[in-house]
Amino acid sequence: MTTAGGGDALNARTTGAGNKGLGWRSLFLDSTGSFNTGVGGGALALNNGDSNTAVGAAALLLNTAGTENTAIGTDALVFNDMGVQNNAFGAFALFNNTGGNGNTANGVQALYSNTTGDANTASGFFALLNNTVGIDNTAEGVDALVNNTEGNGNTGIGFEVLDANDTGSDNTAIGTIALSQNASGSDNIAIGVSAGDQITTASHVICIGAAGANVDNGCYIGRIFGGTVPGGATVV
Repeated sequence: MTTAGGGDALNARTTGAGNKGLGWRSLFLDSTGSFNTGVGGGALALNNGDSNTAVGAAALLLNTAGTENTAIGTDALVFNDMGVQNNAFGAFALFNNTGGNGNTANGVQALYSNTTGDANTASGFFALLNNTVGIDNTAEGVDALVNNTEGNGNTGIGFEVLDANDTGSDNTAIGTIALSQNASGSDNIAIGVSAGDQITTASHVICIGAAGANVDNGCYIGRIFGGTVPGGATVV
């Protein structure tokens, strides 16, 4: 069953089935796409893909062949063209995505700059904001991985974690502003508030409850490294 409500909604439908367009020019050019839902002015206006859901003004506005996308919020996934299986929840979430697949963005402007990056997950205001082609990143928290552009396989959980990371890959940061200064270092692990905040370019560093140092292949554990002991042996 096809439902159209609003000026020029589903204006070009021919063989497409099971579509619902509610709002001015929602699903405007859809002719053969099926099982789409567009709610809001311009939602899915250029669509001919299948099984997309867009709720909000201009959500998935420019989608043509992308399938199984969900966009909820003003301009969410607005530039998506061929990307599939993306989920965007929040105004301007995944705003610039064109061909990236399998991304999930929860929050205003989450994954805003992503274009072709795949399999990223961002939850929080500005999370992975500047990511363009990086893949397999997970950011949870306000400004988490906000400046990442090309780094892959990073995990940041907490406020402003991996805040400066640009091209570094395979880093794990858990805790408020953990690894916040790292820009290009890779394979680092930081756990705790401000953990690893001395690292900018070093790689293969582990920091647990410690600031660490910008030196490759280091391990820094709070209250152990450099500490004195009344008996026994010092841990190095």
